[in-house]
Amino acid sequence: SGSAGGGAAPMSISASQTTTFTHSYSRAGTYKVGFTVTDNKGLSVQSTISVQVGNITQPSITVLSPNGGESWQQGTTQAITWNNSVGGLVNITLTNYLSCWESNPACMAPAVLYQLATGVGGTSYNWTVGKTQNGSDIPAGQYKVTVSSATNSSVSDRSNDYFTITAPPTPPAITVLGPNGGE
Repeated sequence: SGSAGGGAAPMSISASQTTTFTHSYSRAGTYKVGFTVTDNKGLSVQSTISVQVGNITQPSITVLSPNGGESWQQGTTQAITWNNSVGGLVNITLTNYLSCWESNPACMAPAVLYQLATGVGGTSYNWTVGKTQNGSDIPAGQYKVTVSSATNSSVSDRSNDYFTITAPPTPPAITVLGPNGGE
């Protein structure tokens, strides 16, 4: 039987049902899971969701030493150390971060970068204090060290505060005043 004004509107019924699926993943990561639901008339609907498997932590590097307050003498060997959840190789730079530059790069006192090492493995580097990677001298002063991933430079850390490179002490000198020859 028909209705006044044309054909009958299609009937729509909203229903929900809960079900559980189990799947094991061999590796941690983010996976896209697809679902297809088909009713007894052959009509189907599809949906996808992202599933986070395992603990995914952001990769990080943390400078341990020098991290601020240390005083290292030029010519000595000191260990630059860090933690590295990224793994792989790191690059190490030294910067004379002037306080005005950190708070306002327009202060017209640009930071100077010194390359200490590239492609270092592990979590420690024995550095001859006061020397760059190519053997150039670094003047005494206050610095911060930066350790960054060699493959992802956005993953890096810098000393929390300044450490100081000091000049070696001046050896004592003796000057003979007399006799000094010709007497």
